[in-house]
Amino acid sequence: MIRRGACLLILGAVVFLLAWAISRFGGWFQVHDIRVIFVNDNGLERMGYVSPTDVKNLTDIRNGYNILRLDLDRVRARLKRHAWIKDAWIKVALLKGVVEIYVEERKPVGRVEDAGGEGYLVDAEGVILGAASAGNPTLVGLPFSPETGKVPRWAATLLTYYRGFSRCAGLFPTIDVSDPKCVLLFPQKEDLPSVKLGPLDTFYSLIPKLDELLFRVNVSGFATIDCRLGDGCVLKPRVEGGRESG
Repeated sequence: MIRRGACLLILGAVVFLLAWAISRFGGWFQVHDIRVIFVNDNGLERMGYVSPTDVKNLTDIRNGYNILRLDLDRVRARLKRHAWIKDAWIKVALLKGVVEIYVEERKPVGRVEDAGGEGYLVDAEGVILGAASAGNPTLVGLPFSPETGKVPRWAATLLTYYRGFSRCAGLFPTIDVSDPKCVLLFPQKEDLPSVKLGPLDTFYSLIPKLDELLFRVNVSGFATIDCRLGDGCVLKPRVEGGRESG
């Protein structure tokens, strides 16, 4: 009786292994549909920097491919090597032959320029996403090497914070941090003044005050806005000898 049970157990194992081998190498479970799903901000949203075709090409998965032979970890790693893909994961419906590829794209928070004036988009983590001739806001005077693929985290944090003040970022899109003791903001239009801020570490406390000032005052008639005192901003008029207000 024991010998018979052992034989049945061995037979069952052989059948299982045979069925698995046929499934694995015989093409029973094939890919019939590949779906790319973009996920951002805890919802379905496509940022537009990576196309579904790009994603499919990166995975190298094709219809008719044996699902059981897919190396999902390798596919995921390949996707995450793309500059614009922050994360990716894959779900497989074995019996339906459906492969769902979920992609979270990186979002640019601004642009940085290197010492040679070349511009690059970066995300909130400081990852360099690619070359860019324009971008708002733009951080200049930042020492970094594009070959590293990243900029200092504080620079990305500064851009993320600044873009939240749409009035400031719209009128003064360029932030110059070449001198950390006196940060400068440059206007988008020539008829607007430049802005002098205090040291870099006071940037976060001064920007809300500047944003409020821009809401109340038409600054087009002034040459400079000086916020280095920290408790307010002084407007310096274009006409020499004119009255200063703050």
